Amino acid sequence: EPKESQLARKIAIDYLASDGMRVRGFLLLPPGVDAARAPLIAHVHGGPINHFSAGYDGVAQFLANRGHVVFQTNFRGSGGHGRDYTFAAHGDFGNGRVQRDIVEGVRWLLAQGIGDRDRVGIVGHSFGGYSTLLGLTFQPELFKVGVAGSPPADLGYAMRWLIDAGDQGDLPDRSLKHMLAALSLDSSDPVTYARLHSQSPMANASRMQRPLLMIAGGADRTVAIREVVNYTATLKTLHRQVTLLVEPNGGHSPVTPVPREAYLFAMETMLQKHLGGPAPELPGQRLRAYL
Repeated sequence: EPKESQLARKIAIDYLASDGMRVRGFLLLPPGVDAARAPLIAHVHGGPINHFSAGYDGVAQFLANRGHVVFQTNFRGSGGHGRDYTFAAHGDFGNGRVQRDIVEGVRWLLAQGIGDRDRVGIVGHSFGGYSTLLGLTFQPELFKVGVAGSPPADLGYAMRWLIDAGDQGDLPDRSLKHMLAALSLDSSDPVTYARLHSQSPMANASRMQRPLLMIAGGADRTVAIREVVNYTATLKTLHRQVTLLVEPNGGHSPVTPVPREAYLFAMETMLQKHLGGPAPELPGQRLRAYL
């Protein structure tokens, strides 16, 4: 484990979105790295009702340890900043207001002289993976590469599947359905479903031009593996630069040591290939066998 002196500083930041709302987040600056010349990674949390906190974050510190400046936005719709902040997204979780919060935060940092604008990547898991797909699809001039863990390629479909078939689905208290309705994400509403589908990475696959790594679990009960595989196959048919790493019996996130190591190794390798930096250490025997 790294010593505390080797960890990146984690700085609380806020910035104004284009509609005037103040958005919160964090910035991790690797020690000994010129932040103006370093690759900048937008690290997007899952949920979407979740949030980055001031505490230790292993993935973010891993990225910073490899020389990346890491931007963690608590976009509107995140938890941890009060009820009004959580519900301020008004269901605009496609290529809309929430995604603009993320993109505008990256552009704001670049305008402050933080990060190399020619070496910007985006990574995330679950909803963060979905945002990664959106970024590569709709903001390719900004994001040069993406790593998406367990990403829904169509949020409307994913919400329907989660309620109908997923482990967090239609519980006796109907809590998930009520929560999604409160977030204006009721995919049983035809208008909401059509909007999310029309703005989805899946429906806009032909626009995807940037290199993408996806990592998923073959037994995921939160995001259907068939959705990830179908999106991958669609991109392959379009001759796009996409790689998919599947943990055969894995769930929504890798739990055991080797799949977790594989996740980080694949991420590091992908980012180094397209954003530069030192080459990753060669994998050990167990990891090579797994890969």
